[in-house]
Amino acid sequence: MEFIYVIHIPMWRKVLYSNFPSLARFYRKQEYELLSKLIRRKKVDVSFINYGYDGEKYSNGGLKLSDSEEKSRYSVQLYDHVASWVDVKGLKVLEIGSGRGGGANFIVNRYNPKLYVGVDIAGNAVDFCKETYANGKLKFFQGNAESLKFDDDSFDVVMNLESSHCYPRIENFFSEVKRVLKPDGVFLIADWRYKDEVELLKEKILNAGFRAEKEENISKNVLASLKGDNSRKKKLINKLPKIIHKPYAEFAGLKGYGLYNDLETEKISYMNYAFANK
Repeated sequence: MEFIYVIHIPMWRKVLYSNFPSLARFYRKQEYELLSKLIRRKKVDVSFINYGYDGEKYSNGGLKLSDSEEKSRYSVQLYDHVASWVDVKGLKVLEIGSGRGGGANFIVNRYNPKLYVGVDIAGNAVDFCKETYANGKLKFFQGNAESLKFDDDSFDVVMNLESSHCYPRIENFFSEVKRVLKPDGVFLIADWRYKDEVELLKEKILNAGFRAEKEENISKNVLASLKGDNSRKKKLINKLPKIIHKPYAEFAGLKGYGLYNDLETEKISYMNYAFANK
């Protein structure tokens, strides 16, 4: 379990991803498979795995949520904020890295796309989503972000929230997004990077054949979310076996751990982008 924690240290992350991409992909898959198994076994109520978003537009009841959504408010707000840059009503949407499916379910119920497809590398998470959410408009598949099993020009919008930092061959991912997007389709991506990686991330997306439409640094909003949601996440982690508390406290961005500290000290930036497929 200490291996899970160590691999989040920047130096080791770069070494693994640069030199052993297949191992990195295998590790990430096992990490998420294990988490999904433990959540089910311990009956932990988790529908979202992201760091969330907080901001002025959501104060004073700015987003009305159902009782089931309210407990994950910060995570719901991240999906709402990212999706707000495009009117997805009547469109075909692909989310790559759909996780526990809560965000997909929220977007479908709130904004009424024609079709919403979620893809995730973890089979256990996909099984949970199929059992919990799948319907005529909402479908889930297990898949590899760097090799998508969809036809060219299949989707109007591709979303990717807090997942791309896990991809060892990210150029392949951007190429696949461009391939499955319709001409003039929109790619929405929100994720964190160490400061020296931010411009490189944008450059790689542009080099894949996209046109930048919108760009926003939401680091302060994500940090505010982590502060507001810290107590709830700590209680959820305490339901898991003690041996994995440390790595999953890091994974969840709890106060006092690496990612939280890096956001607070501005060593990392959390970026939100919209790109058009040109």
